[in-house]
Amino acid sequence: APSGKSARDSGLELAPAGRLADALACFREHLLEHPDHAETLNDAGTVLYAMGRLDEAAQHLRRACELLGPEAAPARVNLVEALLSADQPADALPLLGELAQARALPFDLANRTAVKLIERHRTSDALSALLQSRAVAPRQEGIAAIIDQLRAGRPKVALLAGTDPLENFGDILARVESRFPTRTARFGSDLDAERVKHTLEWCDIAWVDGCVRLLGMLAGDGKRCRIVCRLSPREAASPLCDRVRWDRVDVLVVHGGPT
Repeated sequence: APSGKSARDSGLELAPAGRLADALACFREHLLEHPDHAETLNDAGTVLYAMGRLDEAAQHLRRACELLGPEAAPARVNLVEALLSADQPADALPLLGELAQARALPFDLANRTAVKLIERHRTSDALSALLQSRAVAPRQEGIAAIIDQLRAGRPKVALLAGTDPLENFGDILARVESRFPTRTARFGSDLDAERVKHTLEWCDIAWVDGCVRLLGMLAGDGKRCRIVCRLSPREAASPLCDRVRWDRVDVLVVHGGPT
């Protein structure tokens, strides 16, 4: 580098002129003395990406993201681009969440990630990417229809509660409804048993929320769907739990206290 100018400064002048190999040499010279200089790692990763050296680009950009922490939005965007070019969209997906949390997610980046995930038949991951895209830019033309189409092809979920109001697990309901075809029903002596029956005949997965008596019935000899159950410590201590065929319950979540 010329006197008074850092190797990084020289690299920043050479890269826009298309002298990528020379720019990379300058960035690497700077990194020899400052191996944890995040901005230079990002610069080198960007040049490596432009040169088509995608694995090396991802290594540099990932390290830049680690060092920059919350300030890593540009480096994360560059890393996602490198991963998409390397046909690694699943590795890019967590970065979309980090960018969304930092309010720095370009919606088109999420959409392109979703397309590659759809090509690999990773419907769940593609749906997550599109939901993040819609949260950033809700007025995109056609995105709601694509989300609905992906969701329609996924397992059908029934959320079944006891006498507690459905609002008690509103966050769960909102998340499940955004990703799966969903129906809800409440179970109890004074509730609509016929609706529960039809819902169970319809679903592929039954999410039982705190209703041990219903859980015991679902996990009996006539089990017809996968079962997810969420219990509080008080519910888990119910004598009715002794009657449940726990080997037929696929997922158990205990919440609200030490497990």
